[in-house]
Amino acid sequence: MSILFILFFLISFSSLFAQEIGFGKNRFHIEYTRSHVLSHSGSYVDFLDKNNKGTFPNVNTAFDAGLYVFSQSPRNAPFLKSKPDNLRFEYGLRRNLGIGLSLHKEIYSVDNYSTTNMSSLVVTNIELLLRGQPGLTPGDANRLYLGYKDNIPISAVGTINVELAWHFLPGRRLDPYIRGSFGRGYEYINRSNVTKFSGSVGSRYFISENFYLLAELEIARNSIASKNRSIIDISKRTPAGNIDEIYISAGLGISFGPFWEKWKFSDSEEIQNKAEEDIPVKSNKEEIDNYKKIIDEIRLIEKEENIRLTSRGGKMTIIFLDDALFPSGSDKIIEKGEKSVRRVTKILKKIENVNFTVEGHTDNVPIGQSKDKFSSNDELSLARAKKVKEIMEEEEISRERLFAKGVGDRKPIKPNSSPDGRKVNRRIEIVANKDLSEIEELRGLLKSEQ
Repeated sequence: MSILFILFFLISFSSLFAQEIGFGKNRFHIEYTRSHVLSHSGSYVDFLDKNNKGTFPNVNTAFDAGLYVFSQSPRNAPFLKSKPDNLRFEYGLRRNLGIGLSLHKEIYSVDNYSTTNMSSLVVTNIELLLRGQPGLTPGDANRLYLGYKDNIPISAVGTINVELAWHFLPGRRLDPYIRGSFGRGYEYINRSNVTKFSGSVGSRYFISENFYLLAELEIARNSIASKNRSIIDISKRTPAGNIDEIYISAGLGISFGPFWEKWKFSDSEEIQNKAEEDIPVKSNKEEIDNYKKIIDEIRLIEKEENIRLTSRGGKMTIIFLDDALFPSGSDKIIEKGEKSVRRVTKILKKIENVNFTVEGHTDNVPIGQSKDKFSSNDELSLARAKKVKEIMEEEEISRERLFAKGVGDRKPIKPNSSPDGRKVNRRIEIVANKDLSEIEELRGLLKSEQ
């Protein structure tokens, strides 16, 4: 039931945030894993094996002697097992490096645990005498207390761990990694302190934009501190020492970007009011003819320069696909793209008394992985918009008339669920801040888009 609840919570919570597939800088990951232990070893296990076999206080007959030998047989040694659970929180500190916290819980139990020992004989005799019943003879005790039980809880460990992980393929569906961790905690049955060290290798696989599965192999050591115990339990005391483990884990998780970016206003949006003002167009023939000429000139070079002329909210907008201007994940404009921007700018500067906003847009997948220059798509989109703005300034459009704006992935044209949709969403837009929608002569020349 608890696993189903965690699964429901993770999937529901992930739906609140857009996702860049894979591990990346400034990304959050929450995951739950359940483990299967392959082996236990260490001083804890050795102590358990040595001190928890059947102990017979008296051998009166050959049958008793046989029981004693049987109880000391290796095949009757205690068998330690455990069930580890892990809840992990990880943050992308850098493009490849993650830092996180994990909550680890592990319950140890013993199979083939001997129920015959000196302390059980003493305690039972005391109980019988207090009830007014005769005590047990050694021979009776041998036969009465001979036996082995399974699933005897012997230790319960909880630790909080600090972790560092190195991710080999950030921004990909397959996310192989190595991880090291150190933690401190508490052993609840015997009330001892615990120190945990571990190292693991594993991989995530992102099956959707928000949801991933994972598997890993881990080597761990739990060091359980010694604790004073009563004398009466000395023959069967719970051991202290190191438990070395190897286990495999499987789990599920969610990943999302910094949630505050969905509601914050970036610096680029602090644009002066005049940049967004709609300056009405005078309905005189000369100005209308000038707009027609400019629209015709841009139409002539649309295919050649890989641009598109449209209208957004009544404003003339020129769209550049980003792969025509910039390499993936970079704000360094390519030579052909720079020439296209200059060519379009020479046409646009014929429009007088108009402010232009250069908007950078991205899809919702990670920026290029070759550099660690940008922490988010908002930063990348703003840097690209500024680069285009600088080129327009060099073509003698006044700086006071130009404004750069980083939009990131917040205004997609098409859904990001397909490669074609993501390609269209990666773009630069130059918007002329004049509303042309009221001019009847220009309505048929610009195709309106939302």
